Amino acid sequence: MDERIAPVRGALLMLFWGVVVVYADVRVNGFDLLNDVAGWLLVAVALTRVRGAHADERFHDRATAALVLAWVATVTAVIHGIDAIGYVYALLQFVQPLVTALALLRLGEVLGAEALRRTWVTTARLFAAAFVATYVVIAVSSGDSGEFLALGLAAVAFVVVAAVHYLVSIHRTRSALAEA
Repeated sequence: MDERIAPVRGALLMLFWGVVVVYADVRVNGFDLLNDVAGWLLVAVALTRVRGAHADERFHDRATAALVLAWVATVTAVIHGIDAIGYVYALLQFVQPLVTALALLRLGEVLGAEALRRTWVTTARLFAAAFVATYVVIAVSSGDSGEFLALGLAAVAFVVVAAVHYLVSIHRTRSALAEA
């Protein structure tokens, strides 16, 4: 195994758990047990380690963009009580995984792992579609609560599918790197 790839497997495990912490909302008496800030910090540290996986310039640029977005998400998670920041934070929950998917897609291309490339293409498409679906629900719903509920549930289902596929893709990437 390439000495630059071995640390990436551990970083991908950290990325996996960071994503779980960000997207899972476990509350007891209104207190969030899995704080988003901790999740985004795990994601940022993991992406810092992943950036060193390959010297390819396009991979490095995409991984850097994903890292910057993870740090912005960390800061906005701290202050997201402000309405305008809340919207930015909601947007980052779609855009950051999309950019991470594009970086890992490039890693799959560089390593010549076609199955990995396809996995991350699908992940990127799912997050882009989930983003569009969510904002279409907001734009289309004319205040009819029944219409909003039906469209909202469909959008939530889409986001859940995208998030689960994201986690599965991280696992597949770790497995593929173990075999490399």
